[in-house]
Amino acid sequence: MLMRRPLNTEFEGYSETYISRIQDTDICKVLREQETDFGGVYASFTDEQWDFRYAPEKWTIKDVILHIIDTERIFAYRALRISRGDATALPGFDQDPYVDHAFAAERSSQSLLEEYHSVRQSSFHLFTNMRDEDCIREGKASNLLATPIATAYMIAGHEDHHMAILKERYL
Repeated sequence: MLMRRPLNTEFEGYSETYISRIQDTDICKVLREQETDFGGVYASFTDEQWDFRYAPEKWTIKDVILHIIDTERIFAYRALRISRGDATALPGFDQDPYVDHAFAAERSSQSLLEEYHSVRQSSFHLFTNMRDEDCIREGKASNLLATPIATAYMIAGHEDHHMAILKERYL
């Protein structure tokens, strides 16, 4: 895996919002640290916290965690396809139907934690074993330029973004 932050020429648009949150040049280390640190925070939630919404119509913590999981899967899939040379433009996704149809409220916190760790392990292995030249291969996702290195940073930045919201509004 390439040991540097993505260049501004390796992504476009809203990606900057997430990428700018991560300053480290070793994204695999960041992904591992997040799994340990954020995973520990998630595991410390009480049953009441897991089902808490800070306002009507807002997501519960279960919804937020499952959203983080789903988004990581989608971003990792994009990185996989681009890194393997698939030049097919990849569509965007609307997060709201994912949350609406995930039925997070029916899930146990333990099942969400297990899935979180499983998905993160999968992403970690994908990026750890990616060759440098594959990290900078260009593709299109959501009609925007994307590279696997930028997408890895987006995964970490997206989770960091939601952790900040959890700390500000939920805890």
